[in-house]
Amino acid sequence: MFNLDNSNWQKAGAIRVSRKKSKSKKTSPKKRSSRRPSKKQLEALSRGRAIRAKNIKKRSSGKKIQRGGGKEAEERAEACAAELREMTSLLVTKDKLLEEAEAQLVDEEVRVDLAEAEKDELIMKVAKATAVAHFNRGRLLNERGDKAGAEAAYRAATAADPQNAQAHYNLGFLLERLFRDDDAEAPYRAAIAADPQHAKASYNLGVLLGGRGDKAGAEAVYRAAIAADPQDVNAHFGLGVLLDGHGAEKVYLRILEIDATDDDYANATDALLELKKERREALQ
Repeated sequence: MFNLDNSNWQKAGAIRVSRKKSKSKKTSPKKRSSRRPSKKQLEALSRGRAIRAKNIKKRSSGKKIQRGGGKEAEERAEACAAELREMTSLLVTKDKLLEEAEAQLVDEEVRVDLAEAEKDELIMKVAKATAVAHFNRGRLLNERGDKAGAEAAYRAATAADPQNAQAHYNLGFLLERLFRDDDAEAPYRAAIAADPQHAKASYNLGVLLGGRGDKAGAEAVYRAAIAADPQDVNAHFGLGVLLDGHGAEKVYLRILEIDATDDDYANATDALLELKKERREALQ
């Protein structure tokens, strides 16, 4: 056992007191917690809390806006895509309608062209039939001796069908027989224009021009007729009569080469003999 005197007891008590004090200093949170913060500290703390709350609110609202904006953007994109599909469908439909309209228009134009062609063909047939009717009437009246009536009928035939070469020729022949040579020239030329191989019209026009003294015109008509039909015996005869000497002889010899009738062959032979006779007489 320890023997403690008063002094020792006092020291021991002091140590315990000091330990209590130090212990009480270490466990002084009650004193710190009991201390109240200053007004400035409270204001600063309040401002900090407010700023923090505001930042948190902004971040949360931003996230909401961002989420909401993305959804709205997707919806707008889908709406635009749907509108684009609808517009594309409308354009395709419009193109199809245009193609159908164009096809219908082409068909309509074709039908109109066919109708007009049929109409023109019908008019031409009617005109030709009318011309033939007037032509036949002209021939009948001419046989009956009604020259004026025949002339009117032939003119009606050529008016109805300007390509009726025979009607032009008959009109010219009628006028020439009525001693209206000047009036006969135009129908003869019209007959040749409608049918360049109309031998009688070429021959008669050549004779008509030659009778007027227009040998150059007559020769041109005969040569044009021969060019159109090298077998045209009448044109050869007309040219042979118009020419003199060796020129006429060549033409008559050409007639002998053509597959002509017996009468043509005989006429060409007679013409050649006449030329030889004229030459002998010229030498005497």
